[in-house]
Amino acid sequence: MRPGLWPEVESTLAAVIELPESERGAFLSGCCADAEVRAEVESLLAAYGPAKSFLNIPGAPSLGDRFGPYRLIRELGRGGMGSVFLAERDDGQFQKLVAIKIVAGAHSLESLRRFRSERQILAALDHPNIARLLDSGVSKDGLPFIVMEYVQGTPLTEYCRPLPFQTRLDLFRTVCAAAHFAHQHLVVHRDIKPGNILVTGEGVPKLLDFGIAKILDPPAGGADPTIAFLQPLTPDYASPEQLRGAAVSTASDVYSLGVLLFELLSGERPYRLRGKTLDEALDTISSQGPRFPATVPSDLAYIVRKAMRREPEARYASASELSADIDRHLSSRPVLARRGTFRYVTQKFVARHRSLVAAAVVAVLFLIAGAAALIRSSRIAGEERAKAQQRFDQVRQLANSLVFEIHDGVANLPGSTPVRKAIVSRALQYLDTLEKVSSGDIALELELARSYQRLASVQGNPGSSNLGDLPGAFASYGHAIAVLERLPAAGAERRDVQYELAQLYDSRGDVSQHLRQSEQQNQDFKKALDIAERLAARFPDDEQIARIHSGALFRIAGAVADANPDAGLQRYTQCLAVNQKLLDAHPENPNDRRNVALVHKYMANLIPSTAEALGHLRRAQQLDEARLAAHPDDRGAELDLSFDLSDIGWRLERSNDLSGALEAYQKVSAIRQELAAADPHDAQVRQRLTYIRMRVAGLLGKMGRLDPALREYTAANALAETAMAASPGDRWNRSYAAQLQLGIASTEAQLASHAQPADHRRRSCEAYRRASRILDKLAADGSASDEELKSRAAAREGLAACGAP
Repeated sequence: MRPGLWPEVESTLAAVIELPESERGAFLSGCCADAEVRAEVESLLAAYGPAKSFLNIPGAPSLGDRFGPYRLIRELGRGGMGSVFLAERDDGQFQKLVAIKIVAGAHSLESLRRFRSERQILAALDHPNIARLLDSGVSKDGLPFIVMEYVQGTPLTEYCRPLPFQTRLDLFRTVCAAAHFAHQHLVVHRDIKPGNILVTGEGVPKLLDFGIAKILDPPAGGADPTIAFLQPLTPDYASPEQLRGAAVSTASDVYSLGVLLFELLSGERPYRLRGKTLDEALDTISSQGPRFPATVPSDLAYIVRKAMRREPEARYASASELSADIDRHLSSRPVLARRGTFRYVTQKFVARHRSLVAAAVVAVLFLIAGAAALIRSSRIAGEERAKAQQRFDQVRQLANSLVFEIHDGVANLPGSTPVRKAIVSRALQYLDTLEKVSSGDIALELELARSYQRLASVQGNPGSSNLGDLPGAFASYGHAIAVLERLPAAGAERRDVQYELAQLYDSRGDVSQHLRQSEQQNQDFKKALDIAERLAARFPDDEQIARIHSGALFRIAGAVADANPDAGLQRYTQCLAVNQKLLDAHPENPNDRRNVALVHKYMANLIPSTAEALGHLRRAQQLDEARLAAHPDDRGAELDLSFDLSDIGWRLERSNDLSGALEAYQKVSAIRQELAAADPHDAQVRQRLTYIRMRVAGLLGKMGRLDPALREYTAANALAETAMAASPGDRWNRSYAAQLQLGIASTEAQLASHAQPADHRRRSCEAYRRASRILDKLAADGSASDEELKSRAAAREGLAACGAP
């Protein structure tokens, strides 16, 4: 055999030996690309057969046989390491059920010596969450056996499936404590997986099968004391060093615990490695990395990634340290698996002390109200009024810091949405109080308008991470506009006031667009452009004004493009010229890069030529990739890049390059799933994830891949239903839910011609019915688009085919 092949031979043999003999040939055909590896595995299987099949040789145990004082009752399981039987005490002393493992492959004098040397060490693992080794010995026929505590229970992952995250994590931490106890006694389990962790009827997890563990402290003479004839592992849960056949350590168990935690949180394994060659398995681990569903909190995702690092030294130093980091997450403290940035630490502080922060805000509001009342009082002298004004300004600055700086400290952090929501409710009280005393003071009115603008952005600005409260954002932008519009002439024409006013109209128009209020949208965009053009004429060299001018051009281009694509393209061309000039002056400026990329994308949407449109989209992709390379933690750049790839996929799909389109869409889906996992409450990201999964589903259906298409439709529909329940006023969520139901209905109808026609037809009709209900409501609201009205007609046709009225 060629040098270097043994690790692959050993890992393949460990996997195939667990299978029934009838399945081994097919397994080897699928996993052994190297003929020499397969030949070596087959020769070892042939040699191992007599040892493995000791149940078929003279003197082999059968039901009723005795091992020490125990009589075998029935077989519980069998694998490459031996067989396990349920046995009962049969010497008349007392009654007790035990599990007896009869160890295969331990027939040589050396293996028997190792077997005896370990049993005392393994027997010392006396822990309430470890199935104890009670006894061991060698039968009269020379078969080594281990007597273990018999545990009746449910595998951990199955037991945890209906439980909330908190309970799952508590049980997992108990398993970590058991593993850490074993590690302290110099024992590595090497095969931590759900089947080796049973939860009893009392809810107590028990870690099983330490009888094949490895002792870290070898006995005198330097021999490596391992009971197992083969290295025991389960590929999907084994660490990279185990797959390679390298030395194991406690870090190997930490890796397996990370895989187990992933499965507890997501319901799936991070990798499927059975049947892969060693190189394929290691490539899978290196290239993919665990990808988490959107329901997994970001801290827990970081914790799993650290536990599953490919390099053992980069993982948690112990199972106890892994458990401690989970405890930090549960108590809203910063976890070690993440960088402890100021913003992240601030977020955790606010989460832990939310009531304290809220109380401080309330106290400040009372101080503002009191100071304002004192200022308005006509009974105090001028000097006292000046002091009161000074106190009011100080308290106002404190309130601004408390309400907005804390928010800004956590705004861009994954998982920060709940904290921001708590701040918003207090900020509204503060601004309403401030508005009552701000009349006539231009500086104070401008500050108030800017504060309402910041608050609106948090509530529901579609262009940034938001809480999904579009009506609230519309109202807050309206407050800000009203504050500036009521200023006297002396203040109304100030550059800073007009600049803010242009921004406010632009932002409210964007919200109006998402609320499907087209008339309001067009009015706001037109006002924003009028103000911006006046400012640009007055201040032609002012870059800040140039940016607001380009933004207004961008908005008005989008507003007119549907009715007049040529007019829209002309406006975008003007906008591109303004933005390109800014980028030329500041080539590393991420905002200027983003703005130029955005214009390229929107121009592409109006260009019929696929080649020309793809040219614009590839340029946008280059700019956003450069932003992300310069700022790898910029989640906005990641989302923008996903939009570039989505548009590229759409163009490729239209040109019938379906495989190219699918590749682009799947990249988009991967990016957005990771972003959604980092902050499950971010309404914008979840909505965009819903959309791209709908695109993937539709494309798979077009390619005739109906089963995966249905899975994608179903997953996307779950996202849409959740979003629709959380934000009923967002018509995009309702529209996506309806389109997804139509996709499910159509796919189920096509599947009805393959198998189980009655079930598929029933599910198809149910989906048509749900789609019809949603679209009927959109039509009743008067907000249904022409495309949605066509979908409504399609849903009704589907119902008619189902025989429904």
